[in-house]
Amino acid sequence: GSFVEKDLLAEMLWENKDLESGVSLLYTTVYNIRKALRPYADHFQIQNRTDGYLLELTDVDIDTVTWLESVQAIRCTDDETAEACEKLLDSYDGTYLSQHDYVWFEPKRQYMTKIWLEKANEVIDYYNKQQNQEKVIEILEKTIAVFPTEEDMYFKLMQLYEKAGNIDLVERCYRQLIDTLHSELGVEPNSKISEWFQKNIMKKLSLNDMVEQVSVTEK
Repeated sequence: GSFVEKDLLAEMLWENKDLESGVSLLYTTVYNIRKALRPYADHFQIQNRTDGYLLELTDVDIDTVTWLESVQAIRCTDDETAEACEKLLDSYDGTYLSQHDYVWFEPKRQYMTKIWLEKANEVIDYYNKQQNQEKVIEILEKTIAVFPTEEDMYFKLMQLYEKAGNIDLVERCYRQLIDTLHSELGVEPNSKISEWFQKNIMKKLSLNDMVEQVSVTEK
């Protein structure tokens, strides 16, 4: 539904080519797309204009558009809407065009991630107000599974584990964060998280080890 200039398309899709070569490739590509869409001509039409193209859709549902509209339309205000929000989060697994790595759609991928995380935080806030820590932990664990480099979610989860007195899970979560950031991004965790872990968890882990050693000695 939006007019896109040929030069812009050529630059986006073939950034390493000069403009003339890019436009030539564009003509060939549009021809092949039209040929592929011919059996679905009632639904897809590429309109050619002097300086660019326009894609017209008729009776077509686009999953990402439907998902975004649904997520943005709902507010997490009670148990029913919270459950509906969770289903929407479950329906998107963070793999938007995951098999491709073109620069031109990266902003869309980041936008989808941003919307997902905002809705997840909205659900987390709701369950926090309901003092339903089990659901909060469930959403946080789900978020980390979908977006394994989201440090803030790890931090929230570690704080909840500590509050529940499960220091071993705090350590496991922290080690998972370190390993993931190293392998995926080649970076260390945020200093705020590392300092919190050193200050609040290391001492408790040492005490746990001492208790275990005493227990073994007594046996």
